[in-house]
Amino acid sequence: MNININGDTVQATFAQGLDQEKLIPLLKNFRPLNDWINNFDKNIKVSAIEIQSVDLFGPRIGFLKIKSILTDILLNKNMPGIIFFRGDAVAVLPIINNAYVLLTEQFRAPVGRKLLEIPAGMTDGEGNFSGVAIKELEEECGIKVKMNDLKDLGRMIPSAGGCDENLHLFLLPLTMSQLEIEEMKQKLFGTEHEAIRIKFLTVEEAWQLEDAKTLVALGKWARMQ
Repeated sequence: MNININGDTVQATFAQGLDQEKLIPLLKNFRPLNDWINNFDKNIKVSAIEIQSVDLFGPRIGFLKIKSILTDILLNKNMPGIIFFRGDAVAVLPIINNAYVLLTEQFRAPVGRKLLEIPAGMTDGEGNFSGVAIKELEEECGIKVKMNDLKDLGRMIPSAGGCDENLHLFLLPLTMSQLEIEEMKQKLFGTEHEAIRIKFLTVEEAWQLEDAKTLVALGKWARMQ
């Protein structure tokens, strides 16, 4: 598979066991990879790319891992080239009664334990960030809102050392009764493969969490205040 990056043709090889015939058409339409190619720094030369692993989400690529050989032309120095592609994602900071942060609690396999974090999810590659945010809120929290209920907080790149993810952040101010809060605490949310509980922390308590997107969203909201 040949890839054109800044006018140079780069040979992309596949790790043993990957079905090249099946994957090549999907890779050509995989938006995160295309965005990486089209916005690549012109002072970095790509000599080779190895497709190491691909995870399919139904008929499309969900996760892609590659190893590339990169050289800084100006410095004549090799650069790190292992990349995990997952593309754009969204996260929503729900502020309840201007005093509490609504958080999801679910098991996160990469860290091997449950985490408290704001509702979040991957996009579908179509660029409809607020639409995906609304969908995630309903799936993870049972909250139904409209697009104009969300306030844009900008975006963040949480882990550029290894992952391409761009996280689009939104604020959702909500008013809820104590009864509604207590009812939400008792329910189990999520899709077929998720088990999500809802927690409510004060803003001060939420500042003590370790989840990066939650802390960045809180910081952006605080700056708006």
